[in-house]
Amino acid sequence: MGDRPPRAVIAMLRLAPLVFLGLGGFMVVSGIVTLVGLRSVRSWPVVEGRVVHSRVATHGDRHRPEVTYAYEVDGTRYESVRFALNDMDGGADPWRENTDRRKVMEWVSAHLPGAPVRVHVDPNSPSKAVLDTSTDASAAWVKWIVAAPLIAAGVLFWYLTRRA
Repeated sequence: MGDRPPRAVIAMLRLAPLVFLGLGGFMVVSGIVTLVGLRSVRSWPVVEGRVVHSRVATHGDRHRPEVTYAYEVDGTRYESVRFALNDMDGGADPWRENTDRRKVMEWVSAHLPGAPVRVHVDPNSPSKAVLDTSTDASAAWVKWIVAAPLIAAGVLFWYLTRRA
């Protein structure tokens, strides 16, 4: 047999490029979908809703409003807790890095239960709604940054397996 690696090792090395390139490709596509979603939210129709519950959530030295609001579309009542579209995919929202509790308290004080809110509703899925349509593409960028080394590893493994 000499110094040739076992068949199982060779098979895994030949599978590695597919795995890394597949994961990297998935992250690229996911970043594109995130960016398209962030841009499309600006054109969602607006309906009036009402705050059901609001409070300041504190995690360490970070503060953000937690709000539940109700709204109606075509006679159907919906409730949501999503503040911004980025809340869906873990992206940055305007409050995520906020250390100013007073600023968050001011927002919550202006949005007590019963207060009106402008709700931006996904026309294709009225159960999806947000209060804030400001966009932050950092979620897409993070996905692309993660994709880069995955794709590089896939290309490297592909190159190495071609030489073996």
